[in-house]
Amino acid sequence: MTELIDLGRGADEDPFAPYRAAARVGPMARVKAPLLGTHWMVTRAEGCQAGLKDQGLFVRAPVSVGRSNAIALLDWAPRAIRALTQSMLTRDGEAHRRLRSLVDQAFAKRSVEALRPEAAAAARSLLDGIEGRLADGGVEDLVRAYARPFPLTIIAELMGVAGAERARFARWADALTPSGSLWSVLSALPNLFQLTAWLRREFAARRADPRAGLITDLVAAEAEGDRLTAAELEATVVLLLFAGHVTTTHLISAGVWRLLEDAEGPALRRRLAEEPGFAARFVDALLWRFPPIQLTVALSAQDQTFEGARLARGETVLFGLAAALSDPERPEPVSAPLDPDAPRPAGLLAFGAGPHFCLGRALALLEAEIALTQFAERAAAMRLDFGDGGPRWSGKTGAKGIAALPVRRA
Repeated sequence: MTELIDLGRGADEDPFAPYRAAARVGPMARVKAPLLGTHWMVTRAEGCQAGLKDQGLFVRAPVSVGRSNAIALLDWAPRAIRALTQSMLTRDGEAHRRLRSLVDQAFAKRSVEALRPEAAAAARSLLDGIEGRLADGGVEDLVRAYARPFPLTIIAELMGVAGAERARFARWADALTPSGSLWSVLSALPNLFQLTAWLRREFAARRADPRAGLITDLVAAEAEGDRLTAAELEATVVLLLFAGHVTTTHLISAGVWRLLEDAEGPALRRRLAEEPGFAARFVDALLWRFPPIQLTVALSAQDQTFEGARLARGETVLFGLAAALSDPERPEPVSAPLDPDAPRPAGLLAFGAGPHFCLGRALALLEAEIALTQFAERAAAMRLDFGDGGPRWSGKTGAKGIAALPVRRA
């Protein structure tokens, strides 16, 4: 009988342990995931690369395998909910290529590298505030005070959100990070409704009076006479907002944790400050050990045998990115010292693969490198204050990050 791996067991202490266990089972493992149920999970890099790249094998949209998109067909569902079904994540084939092409066109006008000065200044400003509060004897949560607001500031800058509206924009975005419980999802809905209503007004304003920013570029994007529909615009901005800050928050949080607690923390901080190019290697090591997205979901496009498992057309399959990034022969616990200089195989899967490869990769890398380099210069003045044990991890299944990083003045 095939061993069943529970992805939720112990995930609050080490969300990557179940993936390491699944990787030891073989290239395909039966797993039970909270809210998702029991399915096959691909656990090897080769299988993930092959399955994610070939839409003849696996697809994302239910309609691609003869199912209806239930939410899109519910006339009574709020417009904001129905609009979200129009994102790139729910499209395959030509429909996906069309959306991706229009969004790529808008992204091509935004220079990520040009954001570097603003990003460095934003990091310094946040750290100045943290140091001031620590000097008064307070305890700061670096996730809430630094790792979360930093990427929100940058995505607002990228989208061209006016300064007066950034506080509301950040509040809505921050609320769109449910923990995975039904209550957290329901409690996020009012913020989603407010955000999408604001976006509809903003789209109209950008058409009438364009100003610099990704929102304007998305409104203007056109290919062969085709533009994004109103629902596609809403879905795209919400997707970019969610993907553009939740995953980066998790990545920065993991890096801050290792810089403060790792046995090599002082050496890592010194190298970040002094060694050109080290920040990129450090972030790469973090992505291998702590991938912000641990799994992605797809549907079998046909009746097939894949990596030794028999799959029916339309069957849900999980691609365990965290499992594929682990070494079954040399498992590394979540708290093990980080070695950015260790040799690693090619084919990092932290940003996915194939048609749905993360288009925000360059932005995420820039943000993480800047946030961690700037933090390294201040880290000696802080010490973690977990009490007994280490950090807790929270978030929905497959996208868990450190819940809090309480620090005091060193």
